[in-house]
Amino acid sequence: MQNWFVYRDPAMEEALHEIASLRTFARLSLAEAIPTRPPS
Repeated sequence: MQNWFVYRDPAMEEALHEIASLRTFARLSLAEAIPTRPPS
C-alpha cells in the first residue's frame, strides 16, 4: 500500500489508524497493536 499511495512509513502508520478501508484490506484491527514490521 505504501507504493500504491506513495506513503512514507509514518504516513502509512497514520493512514492505517485513520482509514478503516486500509485496515480492512491489510486485515488489521484496532483491537490489537498494528505491527511495525512485516511478520517473518
